[in-house]
Amino acid sequence: MRHEAKDLRLVRGAPHQRVEDDGRPRAGAHGVTQVLVVGRLDGAHHAGRCPEPRGTAPAGRHRPGSACRCVSRMCSIASVWSGMARPKCVPDSRLSRVTLKRAVQGPHARRAEREAEGVGGSLMLRPVRHGTLIRATGCRGGEQNRRTPMRRLSIIRNAGRAVLASVIVAAPLSGSVAHATNAEPGPAGTAPISNSASGPSISADGRYVAFSSWASDLVAGDTNRADDIFVRDRQTGVITRVSVDSAGNQVNNVSRNPSISADGRYVAFESTASNLVAGDTNRYRDVFVHDLQTGETTRVSVGRRGEQSDSESFHPSVSADGRFVAFDSFASNLVFGDTNNIHDVFVRDRQTGETSRVSVDSNGRQGDGISQLPSISADGRQVAFSSGAKTLSLFPDNNRSDDVFVHDRLTGRTDRISVGPGGDEGNSASRTASISADGQYVAFESTASNLVAGDTGGPIDTDIFLYDRVTRTTTQVNLGPDGLGDSRTPGQERTTLSADGRYIAFVSGEDKLVTGDTNSSWDVFVRDRVTATTTRVSVADDGSQSDGYSSSPSISADGHHVAFTTSATNLGGDGTSRRFNLYVRDLGN
Repeated sequence: MRHEAKDLRLVRGAPHQRVEDDGRPRAGAHGVTQVLVVGRLDGAHHAGRCPEPRGTAPAGRHRPGSACRCVSRMCSIASVWSGMARPKCVPDSRLSRVTLKRAVQGPHARRAEREAEGVGGSLMLRPVRHGTLIRATGCRGGEQNRRTPMRRLSIIRNAGRAVLASVIVAAPLSGSVAHATNAEPGPAGTAPISNSASGPSISADGRYVAFSSWASDLVAGDTNRADDIFVRDRQTGVITRVSVDSAGNQVNNVSRNPSISADGRYVAFESTASNLVAGDTNRYRDVFVHDLQTGETTRVSVGRRGEQSDSESFHPSVSADGRFVAFDSFASNLVFGDTNNIHDVFVRDRQTGETSRVSVDSNGRQGDGISQLPSISADGRQVAFSSGAKTLSLFPDNNRSDDVFVHDRLTGRTDRISVGPGGDEGNSASRTASISADGQYVAFESTASNLVAGDTGGPIDTDIFLYDRVTRTTTQVNLGPDGLGDSRTPGQERTTLSADGRYIAFVSGEDKLVTGDTNSSWDVFVRDRVTATTTRVSVADDGSQSDGYSSSPSISADGHHVAFTTSATNLGGDGTSRRFNLYVRDLGN
């Protein structure tokens, strides 16, 4: 029976483990990662029979403590993400709304976090879909791959490997590739940026690309054995490490999820390092901003008087000029009156030093559910985010699902925008919002089937939608030449918009969006709302399709450039390792 795990996310983790290329612990390395895995399962439960009972997996019914093989079982998912040596399975009767907490130790500590990074950005994991290839890390008998019947490329392939090949330099490339040394868009082409990267964020003109990487050879003196944040100048080919303190010293822990300002000067990112700024003693993940012009690094996940947070902070989104930074946090001491003990969305004004909470209703009252994954407009006035709170909307919120909201920091108004014709609330979850520069358009993913007319998708089918806040209309984005779409969009994969909302970059596994799509894998696409056309971005210069999984698009303000990561080996550059390579596609539009 078909089954999907919904809402799976890794919400805490601090890796300290270095591993070799084959996943074994590096000599003398030790570490512990605290992992909290939260999952809610929807749809039919698997009967408890593993699809491929081989190796050390028992035939027939699954036994607790053995190597997990069923993609449709929570125990299988938990074992992959927590890296438990002998995963304990949860009976089917307990699969609904289950919470698992594990202390991960030894050789799998760093790898568990790295695989989380490879799947959905450091702290959010997309649902493990039926038919994906997963890695059962740490199960008895060693690391084994198992494929369920449907053809899908691995969503975590080689994401955990820490020993990497040398960085791709800005050398002249043959053919129609838009060279890494060119900033201006030329003929359509795909240029390599780095062969060991994730979570790209591209500047307004496409010249600068910020990304996270665990490579140690991108800059001189990188010996911290941790993920760092880098910026690649596509005009000069220079790579700069920005996850450093104000004196340029490297940090002592991982940094991820960069967000770059329009001009490429400021980069916001999250980090568990304790030596980025003086006085960082809270032992939590914080949000920082690095100024590439002055070299200064500041912490923004702080309270009104600069007091450090009392819990984790994640997912920064920076305004065009770098003044405002939106982020989400578990902290309860960033603003007065924060008593809901849940994840909220905040905005830090770096000019005035004020921190405000935006996951509130139009009267300023706090929400009663988790709010996260903010996206801020160019001027910092509008903030889009997803929330499970039922008290934020001006109208009754009875769908018991996450919705997408926009908070206006000037008027204080909060609107729910994941709605259908007539303002009807969605009949399923909506998440991962991305707002246009002017705040008019918001793109998001949703499993709701009543947001647009004619949507025949089921309760587990994910589509991409665009809401126009001026006309108050919702349109579907993942459409093919015939104006029809299908629902093979990976969950928790953020869609990004050009400044005017004309171009929308997104990820889909659907093969009907463009002609000739036969690679049976996730690809990156761009939808042009003016011409009503969809273009596949994750292709080689000659138009041939990729042989791997592509994700994490970031589109420039003018819609000419799209950065993305891929495991493909045939898009140019090194491209032989199936690591998560970073490319920029110049569309020539």
